[in-house]
Amino acid sequence: MMREQKIVFLTSLTFFLVAFITFLEKSIFVFPFPLNEPVLFGVSLFFLKGHLKTTHKKNIFIFSLAIFFLMLSQNFIWTIFLSSEVLADFFNSPIQDIFAALYLFLFLYFSYLFFRNEYQKSKFILPIVIIFYVLILLGLVFTPLNFIAISIIAITGYAYKIKAPVYNLLVLFFILNAMKVFTFLVYS
Repeated sequence: MMREQKIVFLTSLTFFLVAFITFLEKSIFVFPFPLNEPVLFGVSLFFLKGHLKTTHKKNIFIFSLAIFFLMLSQNFIWTIFLSSEVLADFFNSPIQDIFAALYLFLFLYFSYLFFRNEYQKSKFILPIVIIFYVLILLGLVFTPLNFIAISIIAITGYAYKIKAPVYNLLVLFFILNAMKVFTFLVYS
């Protein structure tokens, strides 16, 4: 098992253990999904540090930047840094929408970079992913469409046996989003 695969496995296992402990204590199985983006951003920075001198640094950097903007578009992150008086005004401003749009554009660019080498094999996947992200930009529900797009990318990467380290980040992103969707479906 590669170092990156071990990190993905341990991160996923940690999230499962937190959910299991929550289940034992409170009888509900809830994943700590507000921590998805900060943890994924930290793991992507670790991957970036380990691959600074390789050809994969551009893909990992774009992925990390996309996750950074996704993290900034979440309410949970801002509640840590801003007081409750400032939060009401902040949540009414368009800044989080701008961060979410930046995430979508950067993730589309990352998807293009990810499939660039494999484009002949997967020339129909990138347009499908683009359609999902355009639907999100048009205001449709973010979490399910994002999950479907990430699932398509992750499954395609597995099918074509893409071995790039950034694929392990995509797998972690897929797992964390699956946990979020599971939590929303079960408890909503």
